[in-house]
Amino acid sequence: MVRLTIADENVEKYLENLLRENKWFIGVIIGQLTAQRNFVVHLTRTPDPVEDEVSEENGEDESGDAATRNVTKKPDLVRPNSLDKLDEKWVYTHAKQVSRMLPGGLNVIGLFALAPSLMLKTSQSKLKQ
Repeated sequence: MVRLTIADENVEKYLENLLRENKWFIGVIIGQLTAQRNFVVHLTRTPDPVEDEVSEENGEDESGDAATRNVTKKPDLVRPNSLDKLDEKWVYTHAKQVSRMLPGGLNVIGLFALAPSLMLKTSQSKLKQ
């Protein structure tokens, strides 16, 4: 059975703007699932990995005051060149964080991935994980 998904015109414009950049993006779809339709309210790109946030999510203990800590990108946490090298744990962490911040009635209802068509074809197995 096919489900109808309804999205605002602004969501479509946002996707078109991302496509013009000719880079890959991955993010979460925020909306509401009902018995007959899916409503997409907003798309949120997953940011590049940041060491401080990854450490907190993984339960690692860091010493120092949060206000004085430097938030830096680890060399292995920089934005990968393709979707094949994407860290699925980071995408999961982002989706979990967004889900916690949403008001009642809204949920993370899925993920979106945008990339040049050749990159999407080569990354199919990674995206299905």
